[in-house]
Amino acid sequence: MKAHLLRYLVAAVVLAGCAATGPEFQRVAAQADKATVYIYRPDLTLWMGGYPYVSVGAEKKFALLNNGYRVMALPPGKHSIRFQGTTFGTNWPAAPVSHSVDLQAGQEYFIRAYPELLDKNRPLVGRTRVELVPREEALRELASVRLITD
Repeated sequence: MKAHLLRYLVAAVVLAGCAATGPEFQRVAAQADKATVYIYRPDLTLWMGGYPYVSVGAEKKFALLNNGYRVMALPPGKHSIRFQGTTFGTNWPAAPVSHSVDLQAGQEYFIRAYPELLDKNRPLVGRTRVELVPREEALRELASVRLITD
């Protein structure tokens, strides 16, 4: 009995450590010479203990934790944003995916990324779904997410 209780306690601690725990969502003031890019992941139970790393170009930026977001000020122009994890190190079995965006200075962009199963009978067969989301929809979803802090 104690062994089962210990396993559940360890699992709960591990899963709790894989969700964003920073302050609740707050918009930031846009910069006239940069694009403001919010990247977020809604709270979902699928692969909630795992995460992909987010890279812009060749630079790794942060781990996209469950129920979390980060905001970046990026120069205008085309950018490739990559989401990549591993089955063992980050517990993110989906294949890497890149999303290309053409950013304009002074504008806000909201990018939602989340896991999606491709076969409900095989829980490790999925993909990272990445979408550019309209501002109103994103702000409704972002109201319940937390800042990812390093």
